[in-house]
Amino acid sequence: MRAAVYEWTLRTDALVWGANAADVLGLPGFDRIATGSRFDALLDPETPEGRADAIRATANTDGGQGVPYRATYRLRLNGPDSPALAIEDVGRWFADARGRPERAQGLIRVLDQSCAEAAGATAGSRYDGLTGQLERGQFLAAVQAALPAIGRGRKPAAFLIAAIDGLAALNETFGSEIGDRMIAEAAHRIRAELRAGDLIGRLSGNRLGLLIMDCNEKAITVVGERFAAAVRRSLVDTRSGPLGLSVSLGGLCIAKRDTDLEAIVTAAERALAAGRERRPGGFQAGSLAEADHSATSDQDLARSLGTALAAGTVGYLYQPCREAGGRRILSYRLVCDADPDPERIARVTATTGLSAALDLSALNRAVVDLAAEPSLRLAIQAMPEVLCDSRWTAVIRKRLARRPDMAGRLTIELPCATLTQLADTVRTAIGELRGLGIRIAATDFGRGPIDLAELRRLAPDSIELAGDLVAQSSDDAATGLLAALAAMVRSLGAELTGGAVADAAAAIRLRALGASAMTGPFAGPGVADRPSPAPDPVSVPA
Repeated sequence: MRAAVYEWTLRTDALVWGANAADVLGLPGFDRIATGSRFDALLDPETPEGRADAIRATANTDGGQGVPYRATYRLRLNGPDSPALAIEDVGRWFADARGRPERAQGLIRVLDQSCAEAAGATAGSRYDGLTGQLERGQFLAAVQAALPAIGRGRKPAAFLIAAIDGLAALNETFGSEIGDRMIAEAAHRIRAELRAGDLIGRLSGNRLGLLIMDCNEKAITVVGERFAAAVRRSLVDTRSGPLGLSVSLGGLCIAKRDTDLEAIVTAAERALAAGRERRPGGFQAGSLAEADHSATSDQDLARSLGTALAAGTVGYLYQPCREAGGRRILSYRLVCDADPDPERIARVTATTGLSAALDLSALNRAVVDLAAEPSLRLAIQAMPEVLCDSRWTAVIRKRLARRPDMAGRLTIELPCATLTQLADTVRTAIGELRGLGIRIAATDFGRGPIDLAELRRLAPDSIELAGDLVAQSSDDAATGLLAALAAMVRSLGAELTGGAVADAAAAIRLRALGASAMTGPFAGPGVADRPSPAPDPVSVPA
C-alpha cells in the first residue's frame, strides 16, 4: 500500500510529512507539499472537496479526542492536463481553546483504479455538481445524524435555508448559465463564512440548507444577516457583465427536544417565506411553535372563508390604483378582506380547493358594482384555470357579453407564476375575454418562474412588477435587475405598473422606469364601501 502520514498546523499552514511522502506521491522533494496551500494547489479543479473542506464539513465538536474526517480527491502533480492521482485522506482534527480546528493528523493513501472508481462514484453521489456542496439527501442525513448530539449537548444549533433572490428573472433575462453561476457563487460566499463543524448543502434549485453549530436565539439573526451581507457584498462578474446577487434567509434555533427534521425544515421554509414578504435580501427567524401556530391559523382562515363563500357573505376591500407620477385614481382592485395578507389567502385557498369559488365570488361582486357605478373601473384577481370553469363562463356570458360598457371597465389579473405552458382551453378563454373588451393584466412579474414565450402569446395589456422587487431596488445591486425586468415588459408591448408600493422613494423609482400606475400603501388604503363614480383623491403622504 502506498501511504504516508502527515501533521498539518492550520495557524501557520505548515504541513509536516512522513519520510516516505515524496516517494509515495512521486515528487522529487517536499517543497511542493510543505504547506497546506501548496498541497491544495495540486488538487484537480474538478475535485468536489479537499482536506480543508472535509474538516469544515464535520458537524461534531472536539471533546479532547479529536474529530474524524475523510476525503477522497484527485491530485494533478504536473498541471491540469497531467494524469490524476486518486487519494484517500483520513485523519482527526483537534480544536484550539475556541473550538476551532488547530491541527490535523492523518494519512493519505494512493488508490488503485478500481478503488478510485468506487470512491469517485461515492463522492459524486454525495456532492452537488453545481455548487460542490452536499446534495440534498446527504445534507439532510447529516443534519438528522447531528440532532441527537445537539439534544445531548449544552450548545444549541440553528437550521437555516437561503434562497437566491430573483433567480427565475435572471434565468429568463440572461440564460440559465448565468443563473447557475449565481447559485454556485452564493454557495461559495456563504461557505466562506462557515466555521468548522457547520454544514451546507443544496436543498433544491435555488435553495441552500445550513446547519450552524453553537448558535443560540440571540446569535441567529446576527449570523443570518452576516450571510446575507456576505452574498451581496460585491457584484458577480459574468459573461453578461457584472450583476448583483442577493439571498433571503429564514431559520430557527434547534432545541434539545427538536428531533423532527421534517418539522424543522418546514419551520425554516415558513420563516423564509415570511422574510421575503417583509424584507427580501435579509434574514427572518422563526420557530417550531410559530410554524405550528401558523398551520392552526391557516385552518381557521380556511373554515371562515368556506363558511362565507357558502353563505355569499365574503367581504371585500377596494384598493386604489393611482398614476405613478400623479395623484389621480385610475381604478380599484377588488380584494378579499378575510386576512390582511393577500398571499396568505391565496396560499390557503389553493391548498383547500377554495380558489375557484373565491375567484367566482369576486367576479359576481365586480359585475354588481360595475352595473351600479357606470364610471367605476375594477380589477379582480383570478387563477387561469378558473377562466374555463362553467360557472365563471356563465356569469361572463350572461352579465357581460351584452354589456361592452361594463366589460371595458373590468381587468382580470393573472399571477405571472401561473402563466406557464397554458392549456389551449385557457388561451381560448382569455381570447374570448379580450374579445369582449375585458383587459388582461399579469401580476407579480419577477417573482417566481416567468414564461416569456407564453407572455408573448398572451400579450397582456399591462404587467405589474412584484412589490418586493420594487422595495428591494433601493439596493444598488438590485437596480440592474429591476431595469432589466422593465425592459422585458416594454419588449412585450405591455403597460408597466408596480405593486405593493410602500413609499415615495419606490414611487419615484417606478416613474423613472416608465411605469404608468401603482398600487400599495403609498397609493392609499383600501376602502370597504363601493367607490363613487368620480372618486376624490385620497391624501397621499408627500
